[in-house]
Amino acid sequence: MIAAILIGRKGSTGFPGKNTSHVLGRALCKYPLLAAQYSKHVSKTFLSTDDEDIKKIGQRYGVTIIERPAYLATKEALGEDAYIHALKVIREDHLTFQCGQAKPGTTVKSSGAEWTDASQGSSPDCCPAGD
Repeated sequence: MIAAILIGRKGSTGFPGKNTSHVLGRALCKYPLLAAQYSKHVSKTFLSTDDEDIKKIGQRYGVTIIERPAYLATKEALGEDAYIHALKVIREDHLTFQCGQAKPGTTVKSSGAEWTDASQGSSPDCCPAGD
């Protein structure tokens, strides 16, 4: 399985509500979500968030929601830590995958081809084995 992991938190201070703000008729968080969904190589898409609106958008597209804990939803929290948390949750659910790709929830320039191109160059070592 090739997993796409998307992250997006509610508490942006620089641009409040950025993930659900509309750009060209779509919520900003939909762009990487759709790119992952349309990729022929991504087997499963996960969305880590603390935002109920982002969760609703993800659920409409059938992604697996990962509850982002409060300590990872602060402005000081690192995206890398949110990705590591998501990997732990996926592993706890006994899912294994060949590779995971991650994108922030506000990556507008995402296409199915980007996910496809990146996954084709992946090696089995592309996902960290340790925590």
